Amino acid sequence: MNPSMPESINTSLDWPYLAMAAIMGSFNKTDIRPFDNITPDTRGVESMLNAHGEIIKSGPSRGRWRLDNSSRREVLATLLQDQSSLEKALQALKYLPNQDSDPTQKALVLLLSEGRPKNLNGWKLKELLGLDRALDWLEPLLPGDGVCKTQVLARIERM
Repeated sequence: MNPSMPESINTSLDWPYLAMAAIMGSFNKTDIRPFDNITPDTRGVESMLNAHGEIIKSGPSRGRWRLDNSSRREVLATLLQDQSSLEKALQALKYLPNQDSDPTQKALVLLLSEGRPKNLNGWKLKELLGLDRALDWLEPLLPGDGVCKTQVLARIERM
């Protein structure tokens, strides 16, 4: 368990922000919302980011925020056990700007809502890279049927 996480993370004050941040590839700190409230409390965002977030220092998402990997894995594991929170978080994504452009987030949403894809036919490189990243966090938590990270990496290498 991440030492900065309370024993039961889904009862912490940061939980509505953590749940949203975990299913987002990256985000602007002004865009993150708690899943149970459309209007954010900036203190809640700051608290969550200080304890569990990191700023992205390079690449196309430079300057945006993400959860650190340890926190993200723990929150995703908890969300998979708490279907009510998962459904609320996935529903709340619809209210956030520019969420369709992040291939990692698209892959996270796919894996969380539908499970592993059955095949990789028609997947573009950008989508495969997003799926690879999402599987870094979710593969040990998902049922075994469908594609695995090894298959995704093999497809990426052939492109």
